[in-house]
Amino acid sequence: WMVKVREDAAKIGEEAISAMMEQRRMEEQLGESRHREFEQANEDDEHNGHKLVSSSLSSKKFFQTVETHDDALEGEEGSSSITRRVFDVPYPSLLELHTCVAVHEALGRKSQFRSYYNENRRMQLQLDIQPPASGSFTQSYRAYFYRVCGFFIAEEHVQREAGGVVSNADVDALWEIALKTLKRVLRTELSDLQDPSMLLQVKDLVLLFCATLREFGYHIAPLREYIEDSRDQYLSLLRRSFEVTVRRLLEEEEYRPMTVHSKEEVEAKLAPFKLDDCVREGETYPIECKFSRT
Repeated sequence: WMVKVREDAAKIGEEAISAMMEQRRMEEQLGESRHREFEQANEDDEHNGHKLVSSSLSSKKFFQTVETHDDALEGEEGSSSITRRVFDVPYPSLLELHTCVAVHEALGRKSQFRSYYNENRRMQLQLDIQPPASGSFTQSYRAYFYRVCGFFIAEEHVQREAGGVVSNADVDALWEIALKTLKRVLRTELSDLQDPSMLLQVKDLVLLFCATLREFGYHIAPLREYIEDSRDQYLSLLRRSFEVTVRRLLEEEEYRPMTVHSKEEVEAKLAPFKLDDCVREGETYPIECKFSRT
């Protein structure tokens, strides 16, 4: 059973994180829909001379509420016996584990089985929590976090359903091991990243990883705080990327006015940037703009 649950961990974690991502997407859509409804109600009320509240202030407050929904739940973290799952999870079957528990209990060796189980799961975690020895972290980080997420979903399930094989303290001890290693891995791997878009992708996945495991009662605040502290690194990489882009554009710049030859070209090249007002109605083509193509 322990071999199979380890093999299935990545699939369990991937499905759980994907479900959390879908839930977040639905919450964002609901938030946007409520925002539009509020704006429409405010506009209708303005026509009647009874504006309820400043539109900008109300929308700002609303979106802050949506964005800080997770933060408001931080105080509810703690014991892994407390769960707030709001999506279906592909739990592993515990049939073989229940059989082992029953056999060892009948033999009066349940405590020995508990020790055997916890020791082997700890060794599995120590293997799974290590980043791949070969290959790039950017190519394997998703599988890495899926695997760790699935491991702890399975452990929380065993803790609740397997008749005392695993205690809260056992799960918490494993989670503390994982937290220390995860922070060390992220510190090492993120410091080597030079692509701001990749850094953002890793950060988004880690935040989903944290949100998912919080639904199972795990204390994710230390990891979440650490990943959010990467903001300065992201801004630095983004600034460096923009500097390279701007320098390249200036080197390629010919400093000649851009010429458009048709209305279709105006709509395709200028309208998306709100620059089509430089072309007056009735002017004949080609038309020279007051800015360059770059």
